[in-house]
This record gives sequence, C-alpha cells and structure tokens, in this order.
Amino acid sequence: MSNEFITIGETRIKRSNIKSFGVCHSEEKKIRTYGHPALMIGLALKRKLNGQDFFEWGKRYLYVTTYQNDNYKFYDTQVNIDVVIKELTR
Repeated sequence: MSNEFITIGETRIKRSNIKSFGVCHSEEKKIRTYGHPALMIGLALKRKLNGQDFFEWGKRYLYVTTYQNDNYKFYDTQVNIDVVIKELTR
C-alpha cells in the first residue's frame, strides 16, 4: 500500500494519477535596495527595470501534473528534488 502513494513535502499523490513530472528553473527578479553588486553572492544577471537595477537568478523546482489537472511545484528549498525524482522513477 505504501507504493500506491508518494509523499512530496506535505503533499500525498497517488502514483497512478501522475501524468507528468520534471525539473525546471524559474527566474526571480529582485530590485537591489542595498549593497554593492560585487558583494551580492550568487547573482547571475544584472539588468534595468524601470530605471532601477535588478538582479535575476534561477530557482530549481520539481513540477508534477496529474490526470485531474492538478499542478504542483516543489522548490529545492522545500524538498530534495534528486531524491524525489529517484522515488518517482522506481
């Protein structure tokens, strides 16, 4: 019975209901309010937004879509994506 469902984060999904899943990156935009750009660690790209400096960087997430058109996103800060992918492909 434990193989019938998978628990990702706090969400329990029936395996036979999973239509597709995968890993993507989303880009977040943050307006710089303080600090020098050289001091901000982990920022990938600097651009202008309405005359203000902002930075973009990606967040990795796992998406799961079911046959009932339920769409779930689990960010890498919530779950260990690599472990969940291994569990889904078993």
